[in-house]
Amino acid sequence: MSLKTLSDAPRASFLGLPLETREQIYWEYFTIEGGYIYDAVTDKLVQANRCKIDLSLRQVCRKIAHETHDYPFTLNTITFSTAYRRDWRKKAAMLDFITTYHFRLLCAMLDRLRHCLTPEMYETPIQHDSRYMSVMAKSISDTIDLETRHPEYNADLRANFMMEDFKAGCGYKDDGGDLTRPSDHDNNISSNRAYTYLLQQIANRNPEKFREGIDDVLPGWAKSKSSPTSDFFRLGFDFWAIPSMREITDMVKELQLEETWDQLDLWRYSEYLKEGYTGTRYCYQRKHFFSAAALAIRFLKSMSQIQRLLITKLILNEDRMAVGNPECHIIGLIPFTKENPKLSIEHQVNLWRNIILRSDNPSLRIYPAHSEFVIERSEDELGPHQVYHEYPSREICRFILHTLESLREGLPPNSYSFIFDGEPELNHSTETFRYLMEIQIAWITAYTDCVAQGVLAAPENKAYPFQTCTSTTETAAVQGRGSIIQCNFTLDQPWNYRKIAGDDNNNIKGRNSVRDVGRDFDINDDDDLDWDKLYVSNGKVDWTQIQREFFEIKPRSDIPEGETKALTHRGLRE
Repeated sequence: MSLKTLSDAPRASFLGLPLETREQIYWEYFTIEGGYIYDAVTDKLVQANRCKIDLSLRQVCRKIAHETHDYPFTLNTITFSTAYRRDWRKKAAMLDFITTYHFRLLCAMLDRLRHCLTPEMYETPIQHDSRYMSVMAKSISDTIDLETRHPEYNADLRANFMMEDFKAGCGYKDDGGDLTRPSDHDNNISSNRAYTYLLQQIANRNPEKFREGIDDVLPGWAKSKSSPTSDFFRLGFDFWAIPSMREITDMVKELQLEETWDQLDLWRYSEYLKEGYTGTRYCYQRKHFFSAAALAIRFLKSMSQIQRLLITKLILNEDRMAVGNPECHIIGLIPFTKENPKLSIEHQVNLWRNIILRSDNPSLRIYPAHSEFVIERSEDELGPHQVYHEYPSREICRFILHTLESLREGLPPNSYSFIFDGEPELNHSTETFRYLMEIQIAWITAYTDCVAQGVLAAPENKAYPFQTCTSTTETAAVQGRGSIIQCNFTLDQPWNYRKIAGDDNNNIKGRNSVRDVGRDFDINDDDDLDWDKLYVSNGKVDWTQIQREFFEIKPRSDIPEGETKALTHRGLRE
């Protein structure tokens, strides 16, 4: 065959292939096993195997780029996990502090301006905030009544004490609360909105009084502001914020928290209960993680709307306890679900490194003391592998009820799944969850709207109390599931919630009739667990190792004395 004949032969062309064939090639090329994951170190998306995402095919020509513009995000899930970075540690710790401190600032302002409140001010335009309006009205009424009966009582001093006590490291964090029992200590979206609504009305009607209130809670702050009232309502952060270093340091100055900020640089050591200890002495700093939901919100905000509309599925892997009252964070994703109706969110929350650890925060605070501890513990004290069983139970209930709250805030139920993640010990998760939650789930079923809203499966459903999926990567389809909440460990379903609640006479008729049903239960004598304690460690779950993961640790001899500070008996309270 001549060279001329060869040169005249038609060349194969990729674009000459049928569109269906090209689409199949695109599908195979762009589909990545495990999808994409967010890498907090580089602040970029990478493949699940940590390799760089390869989009070179899209750069061949404009036609291919046009035909494949939606493939990367449409075909691949994007997974966000909780993240700790050494250069983020200080701002994450400060954000967590400000989450409570700013809430207490609002409480103190309302207490100081209590005499400016009138009954009609409590009529909120948002129905589900009315729960907190009634709580606040009662709290203010009780305070005024106490002042009347005891003229020596100083309510203003009490309001300031709640702020200063926490600022001094003595008070406890205010979390999202038990939403079946609204309290003026619940720090969540609804309560913050209610406090702000009342304060804005006072500011509008009594501007001079409001200015005086600012001077009381933030002395000297208003003098440097041209519009102190409007600036006051810009204080604080969203629960799910990941502020820049500039934003966090500016807020530290605004809230007059410079001393607290400086303390976060110190390495802490314990002199408590060290009698007889001869090993290496260590210094500690707490690791603070940003939640997967917060990272997802931050990343989505950085994208164009055109890019966001291509995304079909997010996986939020809350594998560790995080800052900023994370039970509230899913609410920050609601605008994105409304913007993109095709977006589905799978929200995984780990039982061991998140829920149970968060419930046992007091033990985490004293870990620096107990890790260098040789004194024999008494039988009444928790062992190194134990937690009090009632606290994880409450924490699980809170996540369930905050899921219900998110639906009330506008989270589309068909776009969202919440998964209790039992990794790395699914069998241990089954035993632990039933031990902790049988009576509480029965109580929630009867007393809340969780069944009506689809958060829990109906009691007659074989999936009750919620859907079980075979693994964290094979969750039940949204349309085919029995409940919004699911788990990746078995629960020996279905549960008989009336029998669990001790209702042999069928007396449970609705939410209000279960008020007298106990929310906790005793453990049988033949159980191998202490009556009020849960033994956490089992197999791959090592409770002391899990606690250790939340600390930076260095030998005390390696750190200059000026960079260290001794802890009190209260432990490390960051």
